[in-house]
Amino acid sequence: MRANFFLSLVVIAGAFTLNDATLAESAPDTPKKPVATEYHGVTVEDPYQWLEADDDSQVKAWSDAQNQQTRKNLDSFPDRAAIEKQLQEWARENFAELFSLVSRPGILFAMKFQPPKQQPLLVTLASADDLKSEK
Repeated sequence: MRANFFLSLVVIAGAFTLNDATLAESAPDTPKKPVATEYHGVTVEDPYQWLEADDDSQVKAWSDAQNQQTRKNLDSFPDRAAIEKQLQEWARENFAELFSLVSRPGILFAMKFQPPKQQPLLVTLASADDLKSEK
């Protein structure tokens, strides 16, 4: 989660370096298709509700166009490769997730996910105090 926050900050900072007019000109159009839905007596209009149907071919085409434009913009950042490498190294060193804790007399079992390993590992802990040192 910390990596996602840091990555978001990097992307936002990079976005400020790009010309807003350039981004607006190159962004794919998003058509409005008015839909009004009533919730508890209140009518809510949502012209972008059509985008919720992710299996629709029009939504897939719109999403692909957005992804291509986003990739083009992100790849144009001058130090993108160096930032990506640094984030990957940081995540490998600092990210670990423990889940599915099971307590038995005198021992705790947990599943541990830690990149770059692609599968979680079963670990044992002597006490809850070991949770801090495992991460």
